Amino acid sequence: MTVICSICQTRYTILDEKVPPQGIQVKCKKCQNLLSIGNPPDTRLFTRVLCPQCQTVYRIPSEKIPSDKFKTQCLKCRSTFTFSRKSQISAPLSEEKYHQVPVSAQDEKELDPLEASQELHGRIENGSAQAQSPSFCDFDVFSDLDAPSTTQSTKRTTREGFRIDYQRSRYLLIGLIILLTGLGLYGLYEFSQWVRLNLEIRNLNISRKTLESSKKFTVEEGLTAQDYYEKGRKYFLLDDDPAYLRAEAYYVKGITVDFRNPLLLAALAENYAAWGQAHEDTEALEKAYQLAKKALDAEPNLAEGYRVIADLLKSHHQYEESEKIIKKALELKPNDADSHYVFGSLILARGENYEAAYEHFKKALEESPGLVKAYADLSALLNDLELYDEAAMYAHKGLELSPEHLRLKINLAWAYKGNRAYNEAVEIYEKILESRPDHLQILSDLGELYNKLGNYEGASRYLNQLIALSPYESKGYANLGDSYMGKGDYKSAIQMYQKAISLSPQQADYHYKLGNTYVKQQKFELAKSSYQRGLELGNDKFVYYLSMGRMYREQKLPQLALESYKRAFLLEPRHKEVLEELIKTYEDTGQGEEADLYRQILELPELEKIFRAVKGGIRCLEKKAYRLAIWKFQSALDLDKSYAQGFYHLGRAYELAGDQGDALSAYISSIKAPDPLPIEAKNYILNYLGTHANDSGISVLTSLLKNDPNPEIRSKALNALRKTKDPALVPVFIDILKRDEDIGVRQGAIQVLGELKDKQAVAPLLDLLQHLEPGHQELRISIADALGKLEDKRAIPLLEESLTRTSDIFYLQSAKSVLDKLKKLP
Repeated sequence: MTVICSICQTRYTILDEKVPPQGIQVKCKKCQNLLSIGNPPDTRLFTRVLCPQCQTVYRIPSEKIPSDKFKTQCLKCRSTFTFSRKSQISAPLSEEKYHQVPVSAQDEKELDPLEASQELHGRIENGSAQAQSPSFCDFDVFSDLDAPSTTQSTKRTTREGFRIDYQRSRYLLIGLIILLTGLGLYGLYEFSQWVRLNLEIRNLNISRKTLESSKKFTVEEGLTAQDYYEKGRKYFLLDDDPAYLRAEAYYVKGITVDFRNPLLLAALAENYAAWGQAHEDTEALEKAYQLAKKALDAEPNLAEGYRVIADLLKSHHQYEESEKIIKKALELKPNDADSHYVFGSLILARGENYEAAYEHFKKALEESPGLVKAYADLSALLNDLELYDEAAMYAHKGLELSPEHLRLKINLAWAYKGNRAYNEAVEIYEKILESRPDHLQILSDLGELYNKLGNYEGASRYLNQLIALSPYESKGYANLGDSYMGKGDYKSAIQMYQKAISLSPQQADYHYKLGNTYVKQQKFELAKSSYQRGLELGNDKFVYYLSMGRMYREQKLPQLALESYKRAFLLEPRHKEVLEELIKTYEDTGQGEEADLYRQILELPELEKIFRAVKGGIRCLEKKAYRLAIWKFQSALDLDKSYAQGFYHLGRAYELAGDQGDALSAYISSIKAPDPLPIEAKNYILNYLGTHANDSGISVLTSLLKNDPNPEIRSKALNALRKTKDPALVPVFIDILKRDEDIGVRQGAIQVLGELKDKQAVAPLLDLLQHLEPGHQELRISIADALGKLEDKRAIPLLEESLTRTSDIFYLQSAKSVLDKLKKLP
C-alpha cells in the first residue's frame, strides 16, 4: 500500500503483509510526523486537539497529557497555544462545532505535548492569532530580498532550518574568525549580535495579507539605512495595504543594514500599528509595541517611539495615557506631522473638541502634505460636521496621492450624498462594491441613495443583499420600508418598519416613518401615536411638527396643519419642505398674501446652500468647533441678512469662543431681523443682553419692552434692563407703569423703580395707588414696598388714607411697616 505523510507529503510504499491486523503507527523519516497505517489505534485512548492557527487536528495519547491545562506547539505552523482538558474533553470534536474542518483518521496526527511544548520568543496572547491567517511578509528577511513576493506564505519550522543571507553569514563568520584568532570577547559579542538579529527579525513575520501577483516588487540592494527609511516612508504615507507591505520591505531591509537604528525600528513599529488598527490584528499591534519599546531603549528621546506608543494606547481606548505620551512626543519634536495627526485622531476618538482635532490635522498636512491618512481623517471629521464641500475638497486631495484609498473614496461619496449629489455618490459606491461586494455600509448607503433618486427596484436589490449578509441590521429594513413606500406598497412598508423598530426600538426616525405610512392608510390615531413615540425618543420637535402638519392636512384640517407648520417653521425657517407645505396650505385656505410671504423665502437664490451652512454650523457647535461654526454661520448670513436664527446661532458661536463683543452684536442683529425667533431663543438673548448690554443692547431691550406683543418677552426685557441698574431708564419704567396692560409687567416696573431709588418715581407711584381699581392687591403691596425704598415723606398721607379703603391683611401689614419707617425719617 502507499502511505502519504500529511505534513511533508512524502510518499512511502509498504507491503500489506507487514501490517498487523490491529494496524501500526510509524514516524515519517523526513519530518518525524506520526503516521497511522491500517486500522487506527483505539480512539478512546486519545484526546483530540485543534490548532487554532492552521486548523490542523491532532490526537494526543491520553497517558501523555501532563495536566488539565498545558501549553503546546503545532508541528505544522509552529504556533503555540494552550490546551484545556476541561474545555475539549467535555466537548469532543464534532461536525457541529468544527464543521469547517473535515475530521478523519487521515486528517489527524499524533502530537506529543511534552516534546512540542515550549516558550516562543516574545509574548503571544491567548486567542490573538487568527485562523488560517496569511503570512505578513512575502519574503524571508534573511534570504534574497530582491526575490519577488509570492501569494503562498512560507512558515519556518525548526526541522527545516533557516536560510542564511549575506548579512547573517557576515556576523557569524566575523564572530568565528575573531573568536579563533584570540579576540574572544569581541567575537563573542559579534556572535551574540547575530543571534539577537536572527531572533528579532524572525519575530517580525506576523500575520499580513500577501500581495497579488500584479503587485510584486523588489527592494534595491546597496543603499544606506537612511535611504531605506526614506523609501519606506514614501510608501507608508500612502496609507493602504500594498503600500504598508512595500514600506515594510524597505524598513526591514534597512534594519538588516543597521539593526541598532532606532528610527527604523520606530518606523517599522508604526507600520505594524497602522496595519493592526486597520485590520484589528492584535498580533501586529503587539509587535508594534515591542519594536517601539526597543526603539526607545536605543534612543530614550525619540519622538517617533513615543508617537507609536501613544497611537497604540489610543487604539486600546487608554486616552488619558495616550494624551500624556503624545504631548511628550510633541515636546521633543514640535513640528512632527505624524504626532499632530495622532493627537488629532485621539481627540476625534474621544468625541470632544473637534476644532482642536481639525487644527492638528491641518498642522500635520502643513508639515507633511503627503500624509494621506490625515486627508482621510480630516475629510471624515468635516463630513461629521456636515461641512460637505470642505470634506469633498480634502478627499479629492488625498485621492490624488493614493487613488485606490478606500476610506477616501467612501468619504468623498459621503460628502456627495450630504450635498445631494446622489448620482455622483452612487457612481463611487458601485465602483467600490465591485471589489468589496460584502461592504455593509456601502450596501446600506446605495439603498438609501437609490430611494432618494426614485429607483426603488435598485434600492431593493442592494437592501436585500444587505439583509442577507446582516439580518440583524435595522437600517436595512427601514430603508427597504422606504422603497415599499415609494412603490405604494404600504402593507409591506409597515412590516419593514416594525421589523426595524423591533431591532432598534430607541430609533426615533423609524417611528416617524411608520407614522407616515399609517397616514397614507388613513389610520390617523396610529400615526399620531407613532409620532408621539418618536418625539419622546428623539426630542426632534421639528420633525414632529412637520409630520403632524402633514397628518392634519391629510385629514382636511387646515388650521391645525398651519399651526403645526408654523411651529416647524420657527425651528427651521429655511427648510424647503416646511416652506412648501405652508404655501400649499395657505393657498388651499385662500390666504394668498400669507403664502406670498413664505414664497419669498422659498425663492431665495441660495436657499439650499443657506440651509446646509446653518445645519453645518449647528453641528460644529455641538462638537465644540466654534471657529468653524462662526465661519459657516457667516457664510449663510452673507446670503440672507434677514435670517434671525442665523444671527442667534452666530451669537452663540461667538459667545462660546469667548468673543463677547461680537456675540452681543450678533444677538442684537437677531432681535432686529424681520424673521421670527422661537421664545427660547429670545429669552436667552434677553438674559445675555441684560448682563453684557452696551448702548445698542439697551436700545434693543427698550424697544422690546415697549413694543413686543408677547408679555413674556416684555417681562424678560424688563428684567434684562433691571440688571443694568441704569438711572437713565427711570422714565422708561414710569411709562411702562402707566400704559402696559399686563399686570406682571407693571408689577416688575414698580419693583425696579423702588430698587433704583429715584425720587421722580414717587409721584407716578402715588398716582397709581390712588387710582388703582379694587382687586389688585399685589400691585398695592408692590407700590407700598417701592415707596418704602424711596424713603419720601410725601407718601405718608396717601398711605394712611389707603389703610381705610381696604381690609386686605397683607396690604395692611406692608403699608403699616412702610409708614413706621417713613415717620422715623428726619
